[in-house]
Amino acid sequence: MANISQATDPSRWTLDGILTEQRLVNYPKILLAVFALVFSVWVSLTLATAPRLVDPVGKPFGYDFIATWSAGRLALEGHAADAYRADAIHQVQIEASPGVLTIYPWPYPPPTQLFAAPWSMLPYPLAVVLFVGLSLFFWVHVIFKLIPDTRARWAALALPAGLVCFMFAQNAFLTAGLLALALMMLDRRPWLAGVLIGLLALKPHLGLLIPLALMVSGRWRPILSAGVVVVTLVVASLFAFGAEAWPAFLHNLTLTRAFVDDAALPLSMIPTFYVFARSVGASPDIALACQILGAAAAAACVVLTWRIKRIDFEMKAATLCTASTLISPYMFHYDLVLQGVAIGFLAMAGLRTGFLSYERPILIALWATPVVIPQLYQILHVQLGAALGVALFGLLMRRAFIATATAKGDLQTPIAEGAAAV
Repeated sequence: MANISQATDPSRWTLDGILTEQRLVNYPKILLAVFALVFSVWVSLTLATAPRLVDPVGKPFGYDFIATWSAGRLALEGHAADAYRADAIHQVQIEASPGVLTIYPWPYPPPTQLFAAPWSMLPYPLAVVLFVGLSLFFWVHVIFKLIPDTRARWAALALPAGLVCFMFAQNAFLTAGLLALALMMLDRRPWLAGVLIGLLALKPHLGLLIPLALMVSGRWRPILSAGVVVVTLVVASLFAFGAEAWPAFLHNLTLTRAFVDDAALPLSMIPTFYVFARSVGASPDIALACQILGAAAAAACVVLTWRIKRIDFEMKAATLCTASTLISPYMFHYDLVLQGVAIGFLAMAGLRTGFLSYERPILIALWATPVVIPQLYQILHVQLGAALGVALFGLLMRRAFIATATAKGDLQTPIAEGAAAV
């Protein structure tokens, strides 16, 4: 009889009944185990092709890291500007992985070659293993700092966007980790936080809104130290590699829009407003206007949340992380690790002040969907990735409204109860 009553209990079929606390620990563990198995098979198949080092579809061992290694090798050989020439960098990539068919371009500014050059001093397979291993170690360290609840850490470790980053041997663990650490120590150690922010110049399109947030909140010390780091990196790259790489980099930027419009880049992996508009048939100019409007709205949300002191800092941080993924028209899905940081900050706020209605299931959906976006594109031929950021902003702005109204006395209830009034 007890089993029958449990089976017919309506609460078992609600989202809270399905996603119990224990399941929210077990499901990420299962996902990690499945990913580890798939990744092991992929590595085995790739290593079996030695010395070609390509997987069954012709992609090199280490995927995108081959661009970093090749750009560093060209810089060390005194040809830093050639990293922005497709034919030149492809020749180096063939040396690293003789079976590689696709050209992996180098889109980053010349100071990033200071980071790339040391890796190219190592044999390519060893460089890949060390880069991925150290990046993952750094990311796990950030997770342990950001999320005090040991149960929630499993969800962070199994973040699907993070699994994509790991598979592609990309640098999103480093960039997202740098910003997360900087935000966590922004008030306690502002000078050091600024240093970490300055290091984001290695991938500058992810840091465009950080100075805006710091300025509107009156945090000038991190701005100063970040500026010193950026100038130092630029000057160091000029001394190390010369100035000729900068014109090549700027020319390469002008080609990026053409690559997207001609579908020379994998649009299924670019979750931006621009690509969404192009995927539904908009012209390049209209798509660019959509991107500008979306970026402006994201920037406005950052200004709003960072100017109002009564808003929880976790929500300010989450807003900045989310907005940073929506500014550039050319951002790939592995950079959604930064939205994972935003989800972490928002979850911290929920644990501290209470979750709003429907907030937990939406956060879980946002956690899970980045890896699904490319598959949806293949089916629908519409890039829906930017909707993730919009959904996050919906949660954040709802919290901002409740926090502001409660502080003004319009709502005399705690935030968790005030949600019912919205």
